[in-house]
Amino acid sequence: MSLLAWLGRLFAAPAPALPAAPAPLPPAVPVAAVGDPPSVVVTETMVRQGFPRCADPAAWAKALTAAFARFPAFTPLGAATIIAKAQVETGGLTRWDENLNYSKPEQLLRMHGSRAVRTESAKAALRARPAGGPWPDIALAEAREICGKPMACGDRVYAALGGYEARGGGIVQLTGLDNQQAFARYLGLTLAQARDHMRTIEGAALTGPWYVQHFGGQDAANRGDMREILRIVAGKRTQADLAAIWSSIHGDDQMAAFHRWRGLLEA
Repeated sequence: MSLLAWLGRLFAAPAPALPAAPAPLPPAVPVAAVGDPPSVVVTETMVRQGFPRCADPAAWAKALTAAFARFPAFTPLGAATIIAKAQVETGGLTRWDENLNYSKPEQLLRMHGSRAVRTESAKAALRARPAGGPWPDIALAEAREICGKPMACGDRVYAALGGYEARGGGIVQLTGLDNQQAFARYLGLTLAQARDHMRTIEGAALTGPWYVQHFGGQDAANRGDMREILRIVAGKRTQADLAAIWSSIHGDDQMAAFHRWRGLLEA
């Protein structure tokens, strides 16, 4: 083959195809979309006044403002109902990972009822307990087995929801596999990434408006119906069901926090 023929064949051949670029991975920490202007603005001064035990009010102010910017339909009154829920859920923004470290079996039974026991006899004894009556000995004995053992407690009380790994996190604690998978889908993250994210300040702040909107509570929040928000977050069917656990969820404290935050955000 002549040199000219060889060169002609070389340049006529198609270039080899390049390998396709890999699909981008979802971000480990989503970037908050900030509205212009934000419908709800939380300041460092507000956090200091509303949650005096909070260790990083500046970070929380920024995170809460960014969280509500993702959901601009919430009004300041609606934000007050959601932020007030954090009073008990996070101990005033001092913790946002459910540790399930109960020290008294009575408290565990009050919070989790028949989920804290495993035998049918203990469950039957709890069902037969008169309202306000003493806790059955058999139920107390079973609850005592997991007191002071957060992982054992989580695996039992959330057995139907995914066990200890599905424990709550955030300012409105996202408990259970379904809730956490829905949160992950919203963020475009894996389940593991979403679980890690809701235990950061930015992710914990986002759980509040996301959860309330996800479960259809936006209108109730915006009209200041704190009791309805408490019912939704507690997973109760009726206000009567909520009333039965009012003291165990520190309902009066949460109502007081709502009025405090309403004053701060509507000033």
